[in-house]
Amino acid sequence: MSESFGESITIQGQLMAQKNVCKFTISHPVYMRGRAYCSSAAMAGSSALLQALFELEGVRQVMVTEHSLTVEKLGDEPWPKLGKKIGALIRSHAKPEEPLIADDEVHPAPNVRDGEIQRQVYDLIKAEINPQIASHGGFVDLDRVTNGVVYLRMGGGCQGCSAASLTLKMGIERTIYTNIPEVNDIVDVTNHDAGSNPYYTSGTGHYGS
Repeated sequence: MSESFGESITIQGQLMAQKNVCKFTISHPVYMRGRAYCSSAAMAGSSALLQALFELEGVRQVMVTEHSLTVEKLGDEPWPKLGKKIGALIRSHAKPEEPLIADDEVHPAPNVRDGEIQRQVYDLIKAEINPQIASHGGFVDLDRVTNGVVYLRMGGGCQGCSAASLTLKMGIERTIYTNIPEVNDIVDVTNHDAGSNPYYTSGTGHYGS
């Protein structure tokens, strides 16, 4: 690989609602077989890029798709610092006309469709989440699931409640991410301005924003 080719690649980092997770969208093809998860170097197969990522201190899990690489980290190293290391590895392993990870280097994850994620989230809301927040007079409805992104709507005492942000961040998000790792992001579509005690800034959208 020539250095000039690697430097021509565009990488955009997006901090997810779960703050220890960052999604890197890459202008060069990453993995063309769908989606793959690696939670250790042993699962990285023969991919030199994935092996190198797990050599970085703090990298806990990596998910790859056609044009993205999502990293979950441990520790306190800030994303700007860790992200530069990840970007350097991506560029150093890029080759013209070849994806960063070859089809036979890792095993693709089972295809979990939006419908299956929706069913799992609905069951989780019914069995765990709503019973937990019922004491606050609130409830959560599943609005939709699109491309692995879960859209939720809060109601009752949680709509406009000043404690809603903490409830979402510490309770609902953690419960969903822990039980359904296929979820890419969680978005709040509640109109909190219409609640009895509005506190959200209109248009914030994401939990914890």
